[in-house]
Amino acid sequence: ERIRERKYGAQYLLEKLIVVVDIFGKALSLETDDVRMKNFLIGFEMIYKQLNQILEDEGVKKIETANQKFNPLYHHAVELGCVEGLEDEMIIEEIQSGYMYKDRVLRPAFVKVNKIQKEEKEDGENNRN
Repeated sequence: ERIRERKYGAQYLLEKLIVVVDIFGKALSLETDDVRMKNFLIGFEMIYKQLNQILEDEGVKKIETANQKFNPLYHHAVELGCVEGLEDEMIIEEIQSGYMYKDRVLRPAFVKVNKIQKEEKEDGENNRN
């Protein structure tokens, strides 16, 4: 029990810190022509990079979603889509980043998943026969 406590002792704090990182990420995605606001965003970006470095140093990694098949252990499907030519259950879009801490999921990645309609799937299988 004590070994596990030492290994994952920072988990609670890291879960809170990734929320702050998300907020900074959203702020940085804003586009503006206001010079003063751009200067604030430069400062936000420096803080954002430092927070990400701290997370990385502590063993926190983003969960991969690009070109990945949906995996319920790491991903939480919040939306379904249908993209022609893309394999069933492939991730179409990341809605919110997910994070791992060592071998634990801090937060699953919230994703949009490709879901081929049943008729389309059957048509594809019939065409192969």
